[in-house]
Amino acid sequence: MPAVVTLTLNPSLDKASSLEALRPESKLRLSAPTLSAGGGGLNVARALVSLGCPAQAVYPAGGPAAALLQQALEEAGVSAHAVAVAAPLRECLNVHERSTGREYRLIMPGATLAHSEIDTVLQALADLSGYRYLVISGSLPAGCDAAVVVRAMRLAKHAGARCVLDLPGNVLAAVLAEESAYLIKPNVHELADLLGVPSVPIEQAGLAAQQLVARGLAQLVLVSCGASGAAWASPWGVDSQQAPTVASISSVGAGDSLVAGFIAAALTKPPNDAVSVRAAVLYGMAAGTAATLTPSDRLCEAATVEQLFRELKQPS
Repeated sequence: MPAVVTLTLNPSLDKASSLEALRPESKLRLSAPTLSAGGGGLNVARALVSLGCPAQAVYPAGGPAAALLQQALEEAGVSAHAVAVAAPLRECLNVHERSTGREYRLIMPGATLAHSEIDTVLQALADLSGYRYLVISGSLPAGCDAAVVVRAMRLAKHAGARCVLDLPGNVLAAVLAEESAYLIKPNVHELADLLGVPSVPIEQAGLAAQQLVARGLAQLVLVSCGASGAAWASPWGVDSQQAPTVASISSVGAGDSLVAGFIAAALTKPPNDAVSVRAAVLYGMAAGTAATLTPSDRLCEAATVEQLFRELKQPS
């Protein structure tokens, strides 16, 4: 059994393509698409495998695209546990505009899940044992709410696993009102929402995150600050790190790779003091940055992650 299980309640089959320029009222000829698995938890699983950490992905999928998604995951080395559902899997499109370098992400709504299908997905999770982390990441489809996430977390805790959450702000707030997590990864806007304040300045993100730790909502709060890097809070204090300056190609999966990198490091050396927490976060940041250096259908590459990690560890 892999050490990490990911739960993706709103997966997708992502198609990546490119064109010279977007123009209205024109026939726009796209390049041949590449296919990849999409959705937060599936991205985390893919990134973990690229970093040498096996991962088991649990997700619902139906319709003709479900087989293509399973094939994409198998090709990526992810152990896929698909739960068959009636509604067809959503398909999303990432388009690169070659003339400007801009990226357009066209996101379809997810499939509506019936209560019985949600129960089947959670039963698939309940049947697993021996894992150390459950990552629940991504948006929720119609039919799912925070209560579904809480049920999944309780199953994981019963199995002795730690819960890692990367969810939309409103869902995250509702979940944390019922169940605490090991790690949460809000952005600065979601952090403000969790604290009930209009905004949080980036330079104060770590101190603001410490309030959530003090309330017992999560042991670790990792705040993604985009190009500004990340800030974090733990029982051993607060810290922050500027992101490396790179020539970004795509932002797809960067946050998911950040989570994957943290977990990959934590599996090797559990974060149990300020130094080890910082090391795990920096490895996560290296993975997140590495993901921006690849096209949208690919995520972080191990060699690039190691190089960026060495750079981040250098004293400024």
